[in-house]
Formats: sequence, structure tokens, C-alpha cells
Amino acid sequence: MNLKKLIALPAIPLLTISMAACGSAEKPSKEEVSNAMQTYLQPMMEEQYGSEVSAILTDGFYTCLVDEVYDDFSAEALQALVDGDMEAEVFTDDDLQKTKEASATCAEQAITN
Repeated sequence: MNLKKLIALPAIPLLTISMAACGSAEKPSKEEVSNAMQTYLQPMMEEQYGSEVSAILTDGFYTCLVDEVYDDFSAEALQALVDGDMEAEVFTDDDLQKTKEASATCAEQAITN
């Protein structure tokens, strides 16, 4: 066994621990995600549908939306939302489909309440 391998051996457990820690990122809070979604979506909704529609979609809409998708999204996807990185490669087709379904459900609730 050469010297490089002997020097590297003690580092293996440390690398394993640090890699495991990276893989289990903690999810941001629902409130953080809700605030981020509102910050991102509200101007877009106003631009596409006008301020009247945007005004209907209050905090309750965004809270509902997050409640619907939070458990299904990975920690990385939720963090990308909080960071405003909507182009991140962490979103799956399932995430997008779930968001569409949740948006329809929550918008209907917001309009009827």
C-alpha cells in the first residue's frame, strides 16, 4: 500500500458523514415557501390576469398551495422556491403537475370564500 492510500484512509469516514449530511437537506418552513411563492407569482398573476384576479388570491391561496405541495416536494425544490430559482433543475414533472392541480383547487377555494 502506498503512502497516498494510507493518508487517505482516515478521511473516508469523514467524507461519508459529510456526503450523508448533504443528501438530507432540511426543508424550509411552509411560511418561507408561501412567502416566496407569493413574491414570485403575484406579479405574474397581475400581469396575466389583472390586479382584480391577483387581489382575490390572498395569503390564504398561497398557504393552501404550499399545504398541498409541501410534502411532495423535495427539500431541494422547496429551497429553490425560497431562493427564487424557478429554473432550478430540481423540479420534477410530478412537481409541476402537482402544482397545477393544487393551484386550481386553491384558486377555486379562494374565489368561493
